[in-house]
Amino acid sequence: MKLLFFGTSEFAVPALHELVKTGYEIVAVITQPDKPAGRKQKPLPSPVKVWALEHGLKVLQPPHLTSPTKGGGTSPFTSLPWWEGLREGVDIAVVASYGQIIPKEILDLPKYGTLNIHPSLLPKYRGPSPIHAAILKGDAETGVTIIKLDEELDHGEIVSSIKYQVLRNLYYQDLHDKLANLGAELLVKILPDYITGKLKPKPQD
Repeated sequence: MKLLFFGTSEFAVPALHELVKTGYEIVAVITQPDKPAGRKQKPLPSPVKVWALEHGLKVLQPPHLTSPTKGGGTSPFTSLPWWEGLREGVDIAVVASYGQIIPKEILDLPKYGTLNIHPSLLPKYRGPSPIHAAILKGDAETGVTIIKLDEELDHGEIVSSIKYQVLRNLYYQDLHDKLANLGAELLVKILPDYITGKLKPKPQD
């Protein structure tokens, strides 16, 4: 299986690790460009980029997933020269904490579509801060949902989910790390059944 991975933050690293360990061929890792940090504003790579380069994976860092056209609109980055080597033969894409909306033209390119690891029990807490939301609401239960992405935000069909009981006085980083690992484990567990069609995605409520 040839896999394209979109991810940027620490949350995405366990998923990339599990995919490599399980034997999926990572065609490329797409992550956000290095960002200035600290007093000297020195560009720093994302956690995903650091891990990927340490393990010999190809890393791409497009500033945008679309490119301006002469007519004033945009075209997907699949039309850009550096994408040529990835255009053919990608079986599936996985997204985890990437940080950009991915155009539908890209989501639909892989043979089996694009899956996303979202750290809440969707449709609860769609959007960019689901872990913060669960803590602020004092939820006793949260979890991870794997969805098949479409063009709307956190809207796609649910492939699988797993619940997690939130302990009292749990700090954000602890819950973040737990959900990141749960999501990674769930992903590699369900991928074979999803690919063979045994596991059917279901629409969100």
